Amino acid sequence: MKEFIYLDLVEINSILGQLNDGIPSVTHQTNEALKAVTETNTQSKIKKTSGDVSTPIRGEHSRQKGIGETFSELKQTLNQTAIDTVYGDYAVNVIEKQLDNQGKLETNITTTPIGEIVKATSSYSEYNFKLLHDTLANEGLKFLIKHQNDSNDSDGASKREISEEMNNMRWLEKITDAYSLVNKDSELIKLSNAIAIAETKNFRMNDAQRQMLLARNSKLTILGIIESEVSEETLDLDSFGTVFSQDPSKIGDFIPNIAFLFMSILGILHAGDRFIKPIALYFE
Repeated sequence: MKEFIYLDLVEINSILGQLNDGIPSVTHQTNEALKAVTETNTQSKIKKTSGDVSTPIRGEHSRQKGIGETFSELKQTLNQTAIDTVYGDYAVNVIEKQLDNQGKLETNITTTPIGEIVKATSSYSEYNFKLLHDTLANEGLKFLIKHQNDSNDSDGASKREISEEMNNMRWLEKITDAYSLVNKDSELIKLSNAIAIAETKNFRMNDAQRQMLLARNSKLTILGIIESEVSEETLDLDSFGTVFSQDPSKIGDFIPNIAFLFMSILGILHAGDRFIKPIALYFE
């Protein structure tokens, strides 16, 4: 049984459409069938009350017709939502099986060609830089660190150590603030030899719920697309500065290079790592 924590349904539907033309059409036909049933039920209600009637009764007839149509439309929407939810989970199994049958399901992150889909299981770390910045900037946390010795009978931390802690916090606050801006609305998943940049909206758990996973000693399975590989030159800011001074048109490379630099400074990104666009993240 898979426990999904992330699903990119747009990417899933795109892959399904390319793997097997019949799979998306099944869902479409099912939705059309639901619509036809709804319309039939509504029409039968109208027909049952039609006829030559007096003016007061016609007014009553008009109200009943409106109630019948509203109920039918609500029922149709609920049914379609249920189908989409179930199908999204099942679709991951379909994609993995189809790719495996075609010999196209790669399982080694470091050897998978760029642009191909890989399925791999690895230990992981998650970095929500927006949440990290907000936490580091919190005045309550700063107060607790400054006054950590107030209720402690032992010697505790020295003033110099506390000062160093505060300086480190301010440094990390600036780093996480910049990174959360560069990679807005996304979170970073560090895997073995890879970085997955995941859209926040596609997670099935909120920030607080995902904190529970930190106490879990489970490996994470990723199904995703290998987008690029990090080179030594990518992480060389001096080299980038030289290129930019010689060719200002390279300004478009500034933002991704700064993001790479931040990840390198934090020890998250290394030369040879792969960037992965995740399709699904789950535990097995």
